[in-house]
Amino acid sequence: MNNDNIFNTNNITFLKEKKGEKYLSEFLNKGIEQIKIAIEQIREDEDKKDIEQIKFKLHKLKGSTSLFGAKNMSEYCAEAQKNPESEINIADIILEDKFNIVLTELKNLEYIK
Repeated sequence: MNNDNIFNTNNITFLKEKKGEKYLSEFLNKGIEQIKIAIEQIREDEDKKDIEQIKFKLHKLKGSTSLFGAKNMSEYCAEAQKNPESEINIADIILEDKFNIVLTELKNLEYIK
């Protein structure tokens, strides 16, 4: 997969230029923690088969991941939100296939440690 499809650095570059590295680091670390929490909440909702909460949390997660340029993850959330019943283990897919790729890309770009 092309890195451009995984991650769009425009928002991060903008924040770094306007707010500085310290702000960017805090922003990214806070966002990463919020995404981890959202994934765990989706997993819990999947266990309860609470489709409406899954849709709601996927919508929030789509926005959060879009803010810091995680294009692939944001796009997946948008698709899964349309019909979460057809997806199996959404949280695991997001966590294993999407979120870890985003973390790796952030580390490769040296935005996080």
